[in-house]
Amino acid sequence: MKPENFNIFRINEKDEKKLFKTALVFFDTSSLLDFYYYSEENSLEIFNKTFKALKNRVLISKHTEFEFLKNRNTVLQKPIKTYDSLLNINKTQKDSGHIDKIGDIIKDTQKQLNKNLLGQFNTLKEKTTKADKHPFIEPKVYIEFENKISLLNKYLETFEKNFSSFKDTMQEEVDKKKKLLQKSLEKDKILEQLKKSISTTDGLNFNEILELVKEGEIRYKNEIPPGYLDDEDKIGTQKYGDLIVWKELLEEAKRKNSDTILIINDFKEDWWNLDKEGKPKGPRYELIKEYNDYTGKRFWMYGINEFLHKSKLYLDTKLEETVIEEVKSVIRPWSQEEEGIIADWVFTYFDEPAMLSFNPIQIDNGVDYELTTMDKKSTFFQHKISKKGKYSNLLLAIRYAQDNYRKLKSKFSFKKYVLVLEGSTFDIANQLNNQTAKKNIQKLLRDTSVNIQVLIIHIEKRDVNVLFDSLNEKNVG
Repeated sequence: MKPENFNIFRINEKDEKKLFKTALVFFDTSSLLDFYYYSEENSLEIFNKTFKALKNRVLISKHTEFEFLKNRNTVLQKPIKTYDSLLNINKTQKDSGHIDKIGDIIKDTQKQLNKNLLGQFNTLKEKTTKADKHPFIEPKVYIEFENKISLLNKYLETFEKNFSSFKDTMQEEVDKKKKLLQKSLEKDKILEQLKKSISTTDGLNFNEILELVKEGEIRYKNEIPPGYLDDEDKIGTQKYGDLIVWKELLEEAKRKNSDTILIINDFKEDWWNLDKEGKPKGPRYELIKEYNDYTGKRFWMYGINEFLHKSKLYLDTKLEETVIEEVKSVIRPWSQEEEGIIADWVFTYFDEPAMLSFNPIQIDNGVDYELTTMDKKSTFFQHKISKKGKYSNLLLAIRYAQDNYRKLKSKFSFKKYVLVLEGSTFDIANQLNNQTAKKNIQKLLRDTSVNIQVLIIHIEKRDVNVLFDSLNEKNVG
């Protein structure tokens, strides 16, 4: 037995320092796109300090370049859409349409005045102004208040006109801001810095990709990393995107006979070894071994915030700590459109205002995002997409809730834990529903000290269909 043979699967400070000083540094698509979510000032500081210290060693694969450029415009358009959301109600975005909502409130107020207030006032007069019957009130008592109502009505009419003018002004300002943003996008400083700082590897040709697809089928079937979690999400060669990136990285590292660091913000099990809490401990062992067997060199991975921190430590980049803190705090919206659909449904379903937040650690446990009320005292919400219609998928999610109940409760102060399991297709959701219906899921939930509500759903054309609700004895869908 040779204990030193295990050394490639772990890293110490000495090894790490050497990697940061000599290794190739690859970025994946997610870590590049995240630069658009940082402030421009902090992004430029990363380029000027960290990337400068890594001069001629920062690379991306050809496929990463393709994915980045394909998704870049969508990311760039998000700030523009935030201006539109100030004016118009977006059904997939709860916190939107403030101008539209103000207009609705004004109309409702006028409606309430004309229908309810005047209606009640006139009824009161009719009941009390007949001198030959009781109750009787002198008509003069009503004159002053009736005049006040008339004045209020006129004021609301004037107020509505003032609001209309304000709405037009807001529209003009929004249009100006959008034009300025559009111009700034045409001069994309992030893209310019990336072009200066990063080199692109040679890509695989189409025949090589076809051969890789054959290998990918075997790898994904046996859950060999990377990328097997994309198996049911994408079509054609797209589902093998992560594997293409990996192969291009291997070829470049072998050509340059170099160690490699990969910066990747995709914290999923088909790249990372995860601890019990779902936190990444390091690359999957299969990746380390494959890299070492193919190149004879070392391989390691980091998320962008850890990478910036280590770079500051080993390369003396003098990067401001506030920059790293911003990187750590950035909430990157995965599946933004779907989040909006689910969030809007939850707001309606639970009938309470809430805050949507992205948590990459929870994603590693199959939970895509979490929801708590603004005061963090009412509801805790988790949503997981299931790609297989197995009852065990639901059991794993419930057991995760049970095992982490105390930690989650102390962190979020929730009263009720809501787990939503979404089938990636209707058939999968229905399989989950049918299997769950045969099991005594209510007994399992009653046996835990956690107040859990379980829902099985499927999204079809933006509508959320509930197939199973654990609060009911029978399926609701």
